[in-house]
Amino acid sequence: MDLIIYRGMIVLQMILLGCGSSHPPELQSVVQQFETIHPTVYSIYASQPLEDDLHAILEGVFVGQKLTQEYVEHFTTLHHMAIEETSIDVKQVDYNTIEVLDFDFGWVKLDVDWSVGGVVTHQGHKHTRVNRYHAVYSLIEVESDTWRIANVKMRNAERIRRATDEEILNGEDAGGGYLDPMDLLEAGMFELSEEKSEPETQVDSNTTGVEDE
Repeated sequence: MDLIIYRGMIVLQMILLGCGSSHPPELQSVVQQFETIHPTVYSIYASQPLEDDLHAILEGVFVGQKLTQEYVEHFTTLHHMAIEETSIDVKQVDYNTIEVLDFDFGWVKLDVDWSVGGVVTHQGHKHTRVNRYHAVYSLIEVESDTWRIANVKMRNAERIRRATDEEILNGEDAGGGYLDPMDLLEAGMFELSEEKSEPETQVDSNTTGVEDE
C-alpha cells in the first residue's frame, strides 16, 4: 500500500513540475476521453481484480492524490462486498450532459450529469438501482492529449426508483442507474426494508469524491 501511495505522489509531482501543456486543450477530445475512461470504474465490480490489477485499472482514470484515494476506497469496497456476499452487474452508463465550465493550458473542468444502470445481488436477492448523478470533474493533461481525473466535486446523487423483484424476474427494463458500490455499503441499502421514495443528496462516494479544491 505504501508503494502505491508513493507512486501516486511521484506522478503528481511530475505533472506539477514539468509536464505542463504547451497548447490549449482540444475540448472535444477531452470530453470524448472522459466518456471513455470514466465508465472503466464500474467494470471493476464485474472483474473483481487483485490489488495490482485494481491499481492499474484506476491509473487509467485518475491521477495523483485522487488515484490513491480511489484505490483505497475501491479496495475496501471489494473487501466488504466479498464479506457481504454481494455482486454488482453494471448494465449501462449514460451521459445526459457534459459541459465545459473552464479550461486553461493542461487542465479542463467539466460539469457532468449521468446515470448508471445495474443490478445488485446481495445474498441471493436481486435489486435494480436507479440513480442519476451530477458532479464537477477536474482533468489534468498527463501526457500530450492524454487526460486523467485529478479532482471531483459531487453536486447531487438522486435515487429515481427501485425496481421490484417481479420486474427483475420478468427481465423488464427499469432504466436509470444505481448508487455507486461505496454508497450502497455506507448507506445500508442492501437491507430488504422499504427504501425512501424521495430524492436524496449524498456525498463522499468513491467515484465522486467531494474534497474541495
